Amino acid sequence: MLKNKDVDSGLRADLTVVKNNSKEILESLRDSIWTLHSTSISSFDLVDKLKSHIKNRVLIPYSINDTLKNESNFSSELALAVYRSCQEVINNINKHSKASNVTVMFYNAPGKALCINITDNGVGISADDKEKENHYGLRNIRSQLEEVNASLQISSDASGTTILIEIAQMHYS
Repeated sequence: MLKNKDVDSGLRADLTVVKNNSKEILESLRDSIWTLHSTSISSFDLVDKLKSHIKNRVLIPYSINDTLKNESNFSSELALAVYRSCQEVINNINKHSKASNVTVMFYNAPGKALCINITDNGVGISADDKEKENHYGLRNIRSQLEEVNASLQISSDASGTTILIEIAQMHYS
């Protein structure tokens, strides 16, 4: 229908939205299948998948710093929870941060199998959202990570937000 020259511009715009949403849903489904078909997923594979997502979805300039040296294997549930949480963080940055830059770091730390630090230079999380901590996206991230015993730290002020996700060494198989 999009190739049909007789389609009016309003319908063409709506069809384009449907097409783009369908692509995103298929990509999300493929990611879910990727994790569910594996009994374990290496930290290197998870980081590679996240880097690909960042490159395809972040709408502002970004930098990725990957110094991950030690490979760990995670359950598919843990990998999916971390992946979905990072997707939500990126979505929040795109929608709400008004940032001009994002930095994502993947690294090992003592006692940690994987650390993911996502920092933007945006407007920060509003005082209301900080106070309530029940902004839907933040609540969803926190809930997903708590279910798999991964930790989440959020620090935010008027100069930006930092999200730190840590997976303890004991969580890998």
